[in-house]
Amino acid sequence: MLERSIATHDREMAEMRAIHQREMADIRATMNANHENSQREMADIRAEFNSTMDRVGQRIDNLSQTVGALVKVVEVHQRNHEIHQRNFEAIMTEVRGLRTESQRMLEHLFGSQGNQA
Repeated sequence: MLERSIATHDREMAEMRAIHQREMADIRATMNANHENSQREMADIRAEFNSTMDRVGQRIDNLSQTVGALVKVVEVHQRNHEIHQRNFEAIMTEVRGLRTESQRMLEHLFGSQGNQA
């Protein structure tokens, strides 16, 4: 009877080991599949991240070029403003000179207006 009990116990233990091994194999297979899926998802995320960073880099380059172009526009505008300012001052100096010369001519032709008042 003890021998039958031991034999029964041994069979049950063997069955439990077989069940345990099958379950562990299933768990390993599931874990491996999940790991592979995670690896693929990480690769996709890395690819998307790299693509995004490339686009950001391109936009930064475009922004840098735009800023450079704007700086050139401002420099040209500043030079033009300085030239216009010098031209305006030259014209005003010439107008004052013409006014003084005209006033002298009028005084010469008609006499000084200050003396008649």
